Amino acid sequence: MTAYFDPRWSKFHGANREAMDEAQFWTLIEATKQASGGDVDAQMKLLDKELYQLTPEELLGFDRILAELLMRAYSYDLWAACYIFHGGCSDDAFEYFRSGLILQGKAVFDNALRDPETLVELNLSDDDLDVQTLYSATWDPYKEKTGEDLPANFMYPDTWPGELKGERWSTDEELDEKYPKLSIKSKNWSLTPELVSEDFWRRRGELDFYREHVAKPTQLPLWESENE
Repeated sequence: MTAYFDPRWSKFHGANREAMDEAQFWTLIEATKQASGGDVDAQMKLLDKELYQLTPEELLGFDRILAELLMRAYSYDLWAACYIFHGGCSDDAFEYFRSGLILQGKAVFDNALRDPETLVELNLSDDDLDVQTLYSATWDPYKEKTGEDLPANFMYPDTWPGELKGERWSTDEELDEKYPKLSIKSKNWSLTPELVSEDFWRRRGELDFYREHVAKPTQLPLWESENE
């Protein structure tokens, strides 16, 4: 489980809040993304090196902000995006998906929260939004610097993971109607006849998208399998 900030730990309350703010958090993410050339595995290795340079208070601050961002992204809209992207979505898969969004940087993260269909503009592989190591990235650096594990209440707060925000969905057909671009661009999604019909896109006023991404049988989906 992720190390999450809980203000009941008065020993740490305040110190980590001043030690790192959200702007500094995003600076770390953006710098490692740029230096890695967009390779997520390389980015995590670079981020790991950066985290070892932080103080214990900064590491706690990093975890607090990470938790807040993961909870901010805990929505039905993004769960739907993950569900379409991977052809299904468990609790763990959704956390890894949100972690992947965070590693893509503030602009991508904020845009995805506003409209998950903005993800169709990106060239992402399956692994880019399946990041399993971000939530635990501070554990080893923190233990090396303090000789202690992260406090238990950082790891298991009563508020985690929060309440799912937004409008609940229940069927694949609802997702096709609400997120048609994501559905079209994902290899892991079974396309319905309605979704590939010209009339569907005409009703939405998006014939340009239909002509470029639906009508062309040779058009590659946005997310290409790593095994191909």
